This record gives sequence, structure tokens and C-alpha cells, in this order.
Amino acid sequence: AEGRLSPRNGAAVRGVCEGGSFRTDSARVRDRASELACARTREKEDRQTESERASERASKRARGEAAYVAAKRLAQPDARCPRSLGPHYRFYFTSVRGPLNNLGGISLTEIRFYDVDGVQLPNSMIHSVTNEGGDHFPQEVPGSLVDGRLDTKWLDLNFLSADQTSSLIVVLKPDAPEPKSYDFVTAMVQDKRDPTTWSLSRLTACNDWYPLASEEVLNPPLARRVPYSTTAGDRFPIDEIPLTLEEITACTP
Repeated sequence: AEGRLSPRNGAAVRGVCEGGSFRTDSARVRDRASELACARTREKEDRQTESERASERASKRARGEAAYVAAKRLAQPDARCPRSLGPHYRFYFTSVRGPLNNLGGISLTEIRFYDVDGVQLPNSMIHSVTNEGGDHFPQEVPGSLVDGRLDTKWLDLNFLSADQTSSLIVVLKPDAPEPKSYDFVTAMVQDKRDPTTWSLSRLTACNDWYPLASEEVLNPPLARRVPYSTTAGDRFPIDEIPLTLEEITACTP
């Protein structure tokens, strides 16, 4: 009969009736072990789930704090993203006085930067000057623009027609004062090579160029080795344009 001990099998195979099924003691032990294992697994999964929820909450708090800091910075007068704009300035020239011919080009003797008080930054504060894609003689390199001399010049021979361009990248040293204006000095000869239109931009932490200003001087000084401000009336300002919240977010590494 079901549930009755079998004299032949003895206690080792003693059966029990559970839900109408015949089960041995060893089967019941295995079931209990399985239940314990399942319970431990569920406990582990619960701990992992709680850890993930805690991590997500921490991430949301961090994102919220970052947005708050960016919004607070934007709300301040002339707000800036401190790490967004670096010490790299690019002058992008698009025209010269002309007319140009096969012996054309674009040329200047000096670039001078000035601080908020109108004091010229020492050339020792300038780390480097480079001419992207430029073609120049060994004695007419971009570094001549910041050597403090009026008997040297920079010349880019690749600027041969009115629709060509040339660019200069000036890198200031980390401890240099923030420049607030600048001026050009005309080259020693060839007034047709004087730049007349250009733009100024500044490198961001996102490695793109942020525009600051565009200038047009149709009649630079005809005199040689003199500042552009002689006829322009004043030095050229370096405008600090406040960044939007999107730009602050995008330009924060």
C-alpha cells in the first residue's frame, strides 16, 4: 500500500505520502537543499538590485549637481566656463589690400597683445606662433611676429589671391595675463600684403574654435612698421562672449 514501509527495503527506502506522491527521505533532503540554494540566490539578487538602485540614485544626484553648477555659472554676469577656453588664439585672414600677383602673399611685422589696463604683454608670455599650411622663407617665420623687432617680419607666400586664406595660431603661456586687446604692425615693405579682413577665435576644451570677433580694415596704414591702430583709431578688442548652458556643458571635459 502506498505509504507503507516495505520490510524488504527497510528504513533506507522508507516512503512518505506528500501530495499523493511517493517520496523518499533522500529526495526530501535534496528538495530542502534546493530551496536553501534558491533562497540564497534570491538574496544575492536583491542585494545586487539594491546596489544598482543606489548607484543610479548617486548618478542622478551627480548629474543634477553638475546642471545646477552650470546654470549658476550662466546666471552670473559675463558667465564663463573656466575650462572651456584655453590659451590658443587663431587669426584667420581672408583678404589683403592687394592687388596681388605671383609675388603676392600676406605679411606683418608684429602682433602685440594688451591686458585690461592697456599694458602690452611681454613677448616672454607668448609660448609659440605657428602658421597653418604657410609657406615662408627661413628668415620670415611666424616667430618673427613676437620677437619685439621692427626689422623682421612674417610672410606667407601661399596667400596668392583674394579668395585664399591664411591663419596664425598664437599660444600664450599658462601664467600670462588675460589679453583684452591686440594690434598689428605693418610689414617693412609691400603694403599690398597688409591684411584687411580677418577673424579671431579661441580654442575650447572640446578642441574646436570658438569665434570671438571679426574685423575689417579697408585702409591699413600706408606707412611701414607702424601699428594698425594708427589709422583704425584704437586697438582691436578681444571680446569675451558669455557661453550658453549648452556650450558650457559641451565644453566641460
